[in-house]
Amino acid sequence: MKRKRCKAGRVLLCLLLTACLGLLGGCQDDMEIKLTTGLNVGELFQIENKPCTHSEARLFLMNQKNRYEASYGPNIWAVPVGEEEFADYMKTELHDFLIRLKTMVLMAEKQGVTLSEDEEGRAVAAAAEYMEGLSPEAAEYIGMTQEQVTNLYREYRLAELLVRKLTEGINEEISDDAARVIEVQQVVLTREGQSEAQREKAEQVAALAARGEVFVNLQEIYSDEAPGNLRVSRYDVEPEWEEAAFSLASGEVSGVIETPEAFYVVRCVNNMLEPDTQANKEVIRERQRAEAFFGAYEAFAANLQSIWDEERWKQFDFTGEIPVCRVDFYEVYETYFG
Repeated sequence: MKRKRCKAGRVLLCLLLTACLGLLGGCQDDMEIKLTTGLNVGELFQIENKPCTHSEARLFLMNQKNRYEASYGPNIWAVPVGEEEFADYMKTELHDFLIRLKTMVLMAEKQGVTLSEDEEGRAVAAAAEYMEGLSPEAAEYIGMTQEQVTNLYREYRLAELLVRKLTEGINEEISDDAARVIEVQQVVLTREGQSEAQREKAEQVAALAARGEVFVNLQEIYSDEAPGNLRVSRYDVEPEWEEAAFSLASGEVSGVIETPEAFYVVRCVNNMLEPDTQANKEVIRERQRAEAFFGAYEAFAANLQSIWDEERWKQFDFTGEIPVCRVDFYEVYETYFG
């Protein structure tokens, strides 16, 4: 069974600009990027009239470097991620994050989203706490005033408020069946250029299962994947697999399920895991909010242009000499706005 990949399932946290930058899939930003002059001193890029400064980029670079090294050690940057190292992967994520933050601030301004007087005060207090926690080396590295950090907390809050505004109406009731999580066992026979032989083997497995053969034994003998139980929701899987597996009663075994990648024979262990199903309702709501927000975001971003200082951007490097910092931008944000 190939689990479906959908950017919308991961995009909400990404768009909420949480501290999980880099652990989330990137969202696609379709604005036109022009590599031209026109930037002011100290600016890394502009989206329309909204700049991002070198200092702001260094703050987030330092924050992420310290976070990951605290959790995984200084060698994390050389770990392979696909065909590149983690340092390069994170630099791309940082690039996208900065674009997204500034785009969302522009969008918030267009939508008339503003901070309350109380939130303005919290942004000031957050910036003061952040600046107080910086070592002299870290303060020198980012090169920001307290007022500039306050503005960054304002922008971060505006981005979150924008998401809330555009998704506040999405709270519809989700049925148990739509959110249902099931537990199954399966025999997987991948195609790999021998589809007919694998199909025949799958039919043999289905026949043996129908005659009462212990399913775990069939998994051990025939399956191209290790034996075991899977917990699956509808949104996780391919349509062919979903249609067949979710129609099974507990204890029932399917016939041969065919997808482009493999043939499956599935035994339903439990056709509804109640606690998992209830928890999955909130996952679905979050996905719906993400899809609604991202639709509006894409439409807005498609009409924007960006000017980048590409030469300066090349100098940003997660493996470079960056100060250790004991204060975390995101944790301070959560203290005042969480």
